[in-house]
Amino acid sequence: MGMDESKRDIRVEDTRLVTESDVTKISADAEWFRDCFKLASALILTEVQFDIEDDGLHMKQMEESHIARTDLFLPKVLFKELKKGKIISTLRFDVRDINAILSKVSKGDVVTFSISEGVSERERGRLVVELKGRRINTYRITLFEAEELNKRDPRVVFSVRVKTNIDGIVEAVDKAKALLGGKANRKDAWTGTFTLESNPMGIAMKFAGDDGMKSGSMQLTNAWDIMQFEGKTGQQVIVAQAYIEAIIKAIARVTNMVTIEMATFIPLHIIAELPFKGSLSFWLAPRVPDEEADKVRGRAPEKEVSAR
Repeated sequence: MGMDESKRDIRVEDTRLVTESDVTKISADAEWFRDCFKLASALILTEVQFDIEDDGLHMKQMEESHIARTDLFLPKVLFKELKKGKIISTLRFDVRDINAILSKVSKGDVVTFSISEGVSERERGRLVVELKGRRINTYRITLFEAEELNKRDPRVVFSVRVKTNIDGIVEAVDKAKALLGGKANRKDAWTGTFTLESNPMGIAMKFAGDDGMKSGSMQLTNAWDIMQFEGKTGQQVIVAQAYIEAIIKAIARVTNMVTIEMATFIPLHIIAELPFKGSLSFWLAPRVPDEEADKVRGRAPEKEVSAR
């Protein structure tokens, strides 16, 4: 990850003064938490950071290229136990470690996260993950030093707000993938584009390869797909096909309704409501055409703006 892990490991230096009430702990249904984690890490390829607060679990995380940001809130009532410790209340770890641990869980399994209080210096401060079902599996993984993250929402004014069934968007994403070929490429985000445009009928979704040789479109209509439409027609936002595909497929695992907030040349905001007032949202930077970049950014043309 470009940094010496030994310098970034967390250590609880003196465990003699640490009581059980001081230690952060997360306990939840393993299948449910696995699905939530897949949502939280849909765009994250390396590290993710959870903040434990009195009201629940929070995450605001930019993905590595700064094209997109994920915001997640899971209220405390959804967990079997969620305790904010005095020692470490922010957990930062490798996405790949947790995905590997949760790759095979069974109905009724419970997953618990806690901080190791091992006797050796190497063991202390590790993230301990316990999977308990018919058998008990215990894992200890690296817990990284928490980073100061920008938790403020982008200051933007949206021109369109749409609440819609997600099925039509999933279908459009699938058609874009089939037409443009293969798996959307996250390493070269702009190998394909996905455009949302407001019109009198609702929202038009257009997709095209970067070379312009292949393209397609689908119309979401007020009569069938859209539950609520507020705002202007003629607004358009262009985003990377790879990212919109990952976002929509992640949201579709937990809900069939989404809210889309958009405006021309403004980051796209996609919101999914979760049970008990939980929330999941994604900010996705738009592609600004080269000829418009100077006007929007007030500086040299760029391919995309940041979702920060």
